[in-house]
Amino acid sequence: MPGFLRAQDAPTIIPKNNNTPKDTARQTDLIDIAKDLFHIKPHKTREEKDKQFYFSFLPTTTSVPGGSGKVLMTSTTLATYLGPRHTTNISTVLFAPFWNFKGRFG
Repeated sequence: MPGFLRAQDAPTIIPKNNNTPKDTARQTDLIDIAKDLFHIKPHKTREEKDKQFYFSFLPTTTSVPGGSGKVLMTSTTLATYLGPRHTTNISTVLFAPFWNFKGRFG
């Protein structure tokens, strides 16, 4: 039984002179290609310090299954920190009302 415990340890599995070649190919994705193609220079992101609330509003419209018309939907999100930022996760409230222009709403 003690022989099984010493059969494989790190020095016997991984050689000390591991000379594997490194990948020297330049990594490129579609965003990098689009930036080069359309000469897009990214702007520096500005840091917003001590912002109290984060707010977003997204209106959309869609067809209702069954052919009963169109629906206007909105998605409104409000987010805030309820404590210190470095120790608290952001809290969000989501409000998503809809109306189908024929009296049905939710």
